[in-house]
Amino acid sequence: IFGYKKNNLSLQDIEFIFNDLNFDFKKILVKKINKEIEINGDINHKKLNFDKKNLELLIRPFFQKIDLRKLKLSSKNIFSLKLNDKFKFQDFEIESQMYIDEAELVNNFDLKEFFPDNKKNITFSDNDLTIKYKNDDLSIIGKGNILYQKNNDFIIYNFKEKNSNLDFEISLEIDKNPFLIPLLNYEKVNNEKTLIKFDGSKNKKDSIKIDTLNLTESKNKIQISKLIFKDKLE
Repeated sequence: IFGYKKNNLSLQDIEFIFNDLNFDFKKILVKKINKEIEINGDINHKKLNFDKKNLELLIRPFFQKIDLRKLKLSSKNIFSLKLNDKFKFQDFEIESQMYIDEAELVNNFDLKEFFPDNKKNITFSDNDLTIKYKNDDLSIIGKGNILYQKNNDFIIYNFKEKNSNLDFEISLEIDKNPFLIPLLNYEKVNNEKTLIKFDGSKNKKDSIKIDTLNLTESKNKIQISKLIFKDKLE
């Protein structure tokens, strides 16, 4: 369904297939304002299963530092953008409500010292996400299962990126997996849940700063402040 008035075009309930992926456009509004074209849209993805080709084409350009191997998701998205007279994108904004059935990525973190059964890949499953992007500010809030050792754990996360600087808050509930802190001679008790909460930031030089880290296990509590990860732990 579409409608047209002078300098205004509206499209509704449009479905199309691109590289075997089904896209459902609920609404697209195109408006010409002086020399600019303003586009507003509402897109739903019921079930998208990205193969290697589509990951490289549609995901990799936006998340170059993440090596995704699998991605299955559904989402609801509201977006807006402008095209100038040279057809360059401007003022891009998007808000997405996303459900991740499965996302597998290469584990580039050398954390064997803390997680003895650390796998080569990390898998997120049954994750609910809210993603917002506006004026080069990116916000990702989510929660769900994470598999990086032999068993699933539960994670809650909040990431905010601006000007290549990343702030984060993470809560990780470790259930049936091992966890160690060699520096403190700490080892997680079997069959006891351990809750780790930490927040910090990563700068343009990839230096990671942990402002606070709190660990709770039964009657044990550990608090650490001001850690910096570069090539080594400081």
